Amino acid sequence: MAFMWMVGFAVLFPAVVSDADLCGDSKTRLDMNQCLSARMTLAEKQLAKYLEESRRRVANAPRTLAEFEKAQKAWVAFRDAHCGAIYQYWAQGSVRGAMAGYCVLELTRRRTHDLWDAYLTYADTTPPILPEPKLSENDK
Repeated sequence: MAFMWMVGFAVLFPAVVSDADLCGDSKTRLDMNQCLSARMTLAEKQLAKYLEESRRRVANAPRTLAEFEKAQKAWVAFRDAHCGAIYQYWAQGSVRGAMAGYCVLELTRRRTHDLWDAYLTYADTTPPILPEPKLSENDK
């Protein structure tokens, strides 16, 4: 049984560390969780900034703003359910926090990028309102 857990961990854990040593200097699970928590905090602050600017962009279109808010609420529900399922999947192992944390981090980064792409860029050569957010630590 321990061997199967290790195999599963070895197959899926690279997703946690594939981000070019996302928290490569972590020596313990606690260090890893703290590192991921710090990264998640930064990602959530960036998401808040991109959400605020996106809302500002559609503020004069009430129907669009209503749909935007509905989409954001649905995204939060999806993130919570999906990352909650990841946590439950790994519930028997000490890696559960890292796996769920990485899930939140990745989905937050993707949502931020989606907002940038949908609301904060232009179809012509006009520069975007905010810079393109990174999807991973490897992005320049």
